[in-house]
Amino acid sequence: MNRTRRRMLVRTVLVLLVFTAVGAACGYLWAEIWDPATGVVIDHTWYPSPWETGQQAQFDATGWYVVIAAAAGLVLGLLAALIAAGSELVMLVTVLLGSLLGAWTMRWVGLAQGPPDPQHLAASLPDNSTLPSAMELWGPATWLAFPFGAMLALTIVFLLLGRTRLPEEPGPGHAAAAGSDAEPVTHG
Repeated sequence: MNRTRRRMLVRTVLVLLVFTAVGAACGYLWAEIWDPATGVVIDHTWYPSPWETGQQAQFDATGWYVVIAAAAGLVLGLLAALIAAGSELVMLVTVLLGSLLGAWTMRWVGLAQGPPDPQHLAASLPDNSTLPSAMELWGPATWLAFPFGAMLALTIVFLLLGRTRLPEEPGPGHAAAAGSDAEPVTHG
């Protein structure tokens, strides 16, 4: 394995590990920021009390996930773009995979840190017992927040800053520009 490929492989593994670690940290942060609603057990069923507060807490869980994931994706996408150096296509695929891995890790860690499902606990509790709501994510679009932020940052750096330029096409009569020591060709 030559030096360039080895360096590219190390960068790829490093980016995947960083996305995973940041996803775990974001999951922990998400669980710490979110406030569960409280509810009451009636006939072995948990109900948010008041109802609107319970619904708002569920919306907040999804909203905080999206905000934290998109911000983390933007920062990591920017950092990955800055270390791409000649391997932009490899970095594009790596960031896409890393951001999906980061999203999954964030979701798993956050949900594991949150309170358990109150419906399962309510089955064995007496009436008027209070329990916190479970942390839930609504909709499949939450999976896209982390990758969207990362790909947006990567795209901005690659396209707007023009990190890689295509080689210029040598004009007629410029054999030296093509790498030859021959004299320029003249048409006459």
